[in-house]
Amino acid sequence: MEVMLIASDRWSCTVRIRREYDDDKGDKHDQVKEETFGKVLANPEDVELAIRRAQKAVLNPGKPAKDFLTYNFDSKEEAASNELQFSRNLVVLEVRGMPYNLTLIDLPGIINSTENEDDTHLIQLIRKVVKSYISKPHTIIVAAISCKNDIDNQTVFALANEVKEGKQRTLGVLTKVDQIEEGCHDGWLGVMQGEKFPLELGYYMVRNSTKVELDEHIGAEEATWREKTFFEESTALQPLRDNKNLSQRLGVPSLIKMLSDILVQKVKQQLPDMKQSVDEQLKKTRTELAELPPVVQEKERADVLQQALRSLDRDAKLLLNAQGCLSSKHFVQRWHAIYEGMARRVFSTRPRFILLDADASGMVEASYGDSKDFDGDDEEGSFPAKLTLGQVKDIVAKERSYELPKFTPYTALQSVIQHFQGMWNEHAFQCLDKSAELLKTELNIIIVKHFGRFRDSHLESIVRLCMEDVVDQQYSEARKQITLLIEMESTERQPPFTLNRHYFEESHCRILERMKAEMCKYQMRGVDQQVLRQDVANALAALARIPGFQGMTQDQLLALKPCNPDVGEELPIMAATMAYFKVSSKRYVDYVALSITRLLYVRVAESIEGHVDRYLKRLSAEAAAGKRESANPLLLMKDGQADAGASRQWQDSEVVLSLVADDPKIAKQRGSLQAKLESLQATRSVLSRFA
Repeated sequence: MEVMLIASDRWSCTVRIRREYDDDKGDKHDQVKEETFGKVLANPEDVELAIRRAQKAVLNPGKPAKDFLTYNFDSKEEAASNELQFSRNLVVLEVRGMPYNLTLIDLPGIINSTENEDDTHLIQLIRKVVKSYISKPHTIIVAAISCKNDIDNQTVFALANEVKEGKQRTLGVLTKVDQIEEGCHDGWLGVMQGEKFPLELGYYMVRNSTKVELDEHIGAEEATWREKTFFEESTALQPLRDNKNLSQRLGVPSLIKMLSDILVQKVKQQLPDMKQSVDEQLKKTRTELAELPPVVQEKERADVLQQALRSLDRDAKLLLNAQGCLSSKHFVQRWHAIYEGMARRVFSTRPRFILLDADASGMVEASYGDSKDFDGDDEEGSFPAKLTLGQVKDIVAKERSYELPKFTPYTALQSVIQHFQGMWNEHAFQCLDKSAELLKTELNIIIVKHFGRFRDSHLESIVRLCMEDVVDQQYSEARKQITLLIEMESTERQPPFTLNRHYFEESHCRILERMKAEMCKYQMRGVDQQVLRQDVANALAALARIPGFQGMTQDQLLALKPCNPDVGEELPIMAATMAYFKVSSKRYVDYVALSITRLLYVRVAESIEGHVDRYLKRLSAEAAAGKRESANPLLLMKDGQADAGASRQWQDSEVVLSLVADDPKIAKQRGSLQAKLESLQATRSVLSRFA
C-alpha cells in the first residue's frame, strides 16, 4: 500500500487502486492504470474499512472494483474466497490535512513458510517485490521491528545488506514498545543507543494502539496523547528521555517529522539530477514517438497506401542511380563488384600455349595478357587447359581439306578459339544469380521501410512476394539474353567476327612478334647472353639509321628471323586466338553486365509499383465478386499470376484498405509512449514547482 501525506488545512482521504502488473503473467503493463475507489472520505474512521475493501478488489481482479465498494466482511474464511493470495498492484491513499508532505510505501511482511503448500511460491515473490522497492538508491528503508520479537532474527537487515548502500539507507522503528517484558528493556535501550545493530539513520520508538483502544475507536489525537503520556511516564525508558538526542526519537510525530525532513533534504540534493533525468527521458520519448508512423485514419487509408507505393517506386529507382542516400551508393558499389568479379573470371580463361622447339625437347610457355591488359589477379582454378604446339598442329591437320600448302584451314582457328570459351556461360550465370540476390536484399530493406508497419495485415508480405515475382520474371529474361550472347560468341555455332579490326590487327601483330621472339630466344639459348645483348643493341642502332626502322624493339628484331617451317602455320593461329580473345572477352563481359543492368535491375525498378497495383486490383475484384472477405490475401500469390482479373480499382475496396489499418502493435506502442510522455511532463511540472 502507498500512503501519500499532503500538507493542507482540511483533512480528506482519497483511495485509489493502481494496476501496474498483469496478475496472471506477472509482467508490467505498458501503461499504468489508476482508478479512484469510492468517494473522497471526510471522516478518518472510514479509512480502515475503505482500505480493506480496496484490498479485496485488488485480490479479485476478475470482478469490477465497484462491486466491492459496499462489501461486508462477515466471514471468518474471508481470505480463502479471494482469487489471489497476493498481488503486486497497489492500494493508494492520498491523505490531505497533514502537517508534513511525505510518501510511504507499506511493503508486505517477509515470510519464510506458508500453511498451504500451493502458496510456497509467495515466499520468493514477496521477497522479490520487497527487494525491488528497497533496491532503489534514493529510497529510505523504514524497518518496523516489533519489541515482542527477537531483533537477532529480523530478516529486514539481511535484505538491506543485499542491496547497494542498504544499511546506510535504513531507519529502524521499534514498535509495541509498551509490551516489552520486565527485565528486557536494556537490550532495546542498547539498540536505541547504537550499541547493537547500529544504523546510520538510527532508530525511533513508537507505541501502537492496543486492541482495546482500537475497539474503542479512539481518534488520532487521543492516540497521539496516550503515546506521549506513555513515553513521559515510563520509568524503564528514563535513560532515553535524559538523552537530548534520543528524546527526540520517541513517538510517531517525531518519526514523521524526521522522515519528512529526510525526504525534503534528499529531494533538494537530487533535484538537479532528477530534472536532468526527466529531461533526457522526455527527449528520448519524444524521439521514439516521432519515429513511429502517424495514425492511419480510415478515410486516409487509400492515400496512405498510394503514397507508400510511390515511395517504393521512387526509392527503388534512386537505388539504381546511386542517389538519395549513402546506402544506395554502397549498393551500386556491391553491384559493380559482382560485375568486376565476373569479368576477372572470364579474363582468367584467356588462351595459354606451350611452344615446343622443333629441334629440342625443351618448352617455352607463351601466356597471353600482361598485367596492364586486365585489372586484378586471375581467379584461382578457372583456367582452361593449355594447348601445346603439337596439339595445335593436330587441330590444323584434322581440319585440313583442299587447302594449298601454306594456307591454313579457317575452321582450325575456330576450334582453337572455342577451346577457351567453354567456361564463359558459367561465370555469367553466377553473376546473374548474385545480382538477383543482391537486388532482392536491397529491395526488402526498402519494403520494410515503407510497409513494415503493416506486417500483421500481410501487406508487407504481399509487396515482398510481388517484388520477388517481378525479380524472378526479369531474371528469366536476363538469363535468356545471356544465353543468346553466349551463342553469339560461340565459334561452334558461327565464325568469329568483329568490326573492331584495328584493335584486333594491332593485337595480333604484337602477339605474333612476341611469340616469334620467344622462340628465337629459346633457339639461341646456348649463345653467350652478354655478347648476344650487345650484338642486338648494335644491330638496333644500325637499323635506327635506316628510314622506317627507327624505334624498333628487341622483340621486333628477333621476330625478323625466319620461323622454322614446321611452325609456320601454327604460330599465326595461336596469335589470332589471343588477339580475338582480347576483342571478344571484353565485348562479352560488357554486354553481360549491360543485359543484367537493363533486364534485371532497371526493369524490376520500373515494374514493382505496377505489379503491386495489379495484384491489389485483382484482390479487389475477387472481394467484389464475393470470393474473398477477410481471408489471407497471400493465397492469391499461389498461382503466381498477380495480373489476372486486375480490372477493378482497389481504392474503394474494403478488403484492400483493411490492409492499411493501423498496426495494433504500433498503436499499443504509441499509446504507451504517449502515456509515458504525459507522466514525464507532469513530473517535470512538479519538479519545476518544487524548485
